[in-house]
Amino acid sequence: MTAHAGAGGCRPPQRPPRRVRRRARAWDATLALSLLAGAPGCTSAPGQAAFDAGVAAHARGDHAAAAAAFRSAVETAPDPDAYYDLGNAVWRLERPALAMVAWHRAHALDPRDPDVAANLAYARRDAPDGPAPPSGTPVWAPWQAAVSIGEAAWAGCLLAGAGLLALAGRRRWPRAVVPGAVALGVGGVLAAGAFATASRPPRAVVLSDGVVATSDPSGGAELFALHARAEVLAVDEVAARTLVELSDGRRGWVPSERIGICDPWRPFPAL
Repeated sequence: MTAHAGAGGCRPPQRPPRRVRRRARAWDATLALSLLAGAPGCTSAPGQAAFDAGVAAHARGDHAAAAAAFRSAVETAPDPDAYYDLGNAVWRLERPALAMVAWHRAHALDPRDPDVAANLAYARRDAPDGPAPPSGTPVWAPWQAAVSIGEAAWAGCLLAGAGLLALAGRRRWPRAVVPGAVALGVGGVLAAGAFATASRPPRAVVLSDGVVATSDPSGGAELFALHARAEVLAVDEVAARTLVELSDGRRGWVPSERIGICDPWRPFPAL
């Protein structure tokens, strides 16, 4: 996969243009998993082709085409680099709220990327609706702020599996009992932290100004109005309405098409 295309233009002007890094292993892993699963006709990585098309469009300054290509790439296989570059492309199209959705999704897949964090901080600098809601990281699992859900889940499963193997062979390797028990415990905690984080309401970004929250999914009283770039939690969804929660605890129902959910596995909003 090719990582971050240069940011230039009207991107958050905190960093020099980012060089293009070739990193194909994400698409290679996706292809390998598909082949192992027996997916029919899976002989290429279309996501990589879409990403390459986005990089080419970025190089010639066609930001609309770049955004469309990067969106196609993340629809094929969610990837933090593609989401980062999708955010940069739509930022240049003067759609900062949609860029924030893409960068939030990149952050969910790669929480340690400093460019993603810097862009989000810049985009939030004068957001009209105040601070973002609290992080979805459980208080008892602070490591989830530094690792993705997938990383924690894989590490937890591997450690727990190794611990079970060690305990199963305790008669042959008695000295492995204590390390095995520790590995099983740590693995269980890591897996539980990943599950708890994944179970929390996802973050969402309001995509346009004048979004009115109501007391009922079918209408009801008007409670408050939200502006573009406001960050909320998407607590529930009924038909075409989503119950959102603000950082101060207020809740209200808004049209689902007026917000962008920051879950990287959901379809990306229309460009």
